[in-house]
Amino acid sequence: MSYINKTVTNNGTEAEFIEELITSFVSRDSRIVRDQTAAEIASMFNESPDKISFSFTISQIFKITFTKAYYGYPRYHVTIQYGTRSFGFDFTYSNDNKSTSVDYQAERTLKYQIISNEKLMFIRFGSYNDTLPLTTTNQCLLYSDSASSFLATAVNGTYYVGSSGTQCTKATRLPYLKNSSDFTQIEVIKSVALINSSNELVANPTGMWDSSTNNAVGFPLTIGSDQCYYLDTNTVMKC
Repeated sequence: MSYINKTVTNNGTEAEFIEELITSFVSRDSRIVRDQTAAEIASMFNESPDKISFSFTISQIFKITFTKAYYGYPRYHVTIQYGTRSFGFDFTYSNDNKSTSVDYQAERTLKYQIISNEKLMFIRFGSYNDTLPLTTTNQCLLYSDSASSFLATAVNGTYYVGSSGTQCTKATRLPYLKNSSDFTQIEVIKSVALINSSNELVANPTGMWDSSTNNAVGFPLTIGSDQCYYLDTNTVMKC
């Protein structure tokens, strides 16, 4: 149960930056496990420095892979995969074209947020020049409920359920009440449900609720005794 804003910056080589990035991620949540050892990363740079790829596995279900890319400025392409479905986006880690050389000493930066509870993990990625809290659209929500074997992802606002990736939309159930003079005092009794194209209820994730649209997106707040975080203008997640 956490709310984290993190900036990873390294002024050394790309290999050093990647190792610092991996160390940062795996230290944030015990469910995040690195897929390559430091020795294997070093071997990649020795054998194919322009084809670097490294990944994390989350709860033995979701895989997030970083693959080196280049479009004017050095970037990584991020792929989020579970079952047969995958999603991807790019982020820029430096404004220095020379840093495409793995041995070049340059500043490389990645910014990210991780907001998590027992069943959900929300991750938002940002480029070197983004500000925290991040407003980037490069984001994903990962949901795993071991009790019911229900899996879901939401990438940049689109929801998918199950390993086959059934596309769903959000719906809300039950009303909510709030004190209009104090937006931090909200009695949340409206939950978020995932509905398929046939208007059938697929799942109703716990730990994620619908809430007031009058609160700032991207900031934590307290609802009752719960520390929460606004994912978007009408969705709050318990941390």
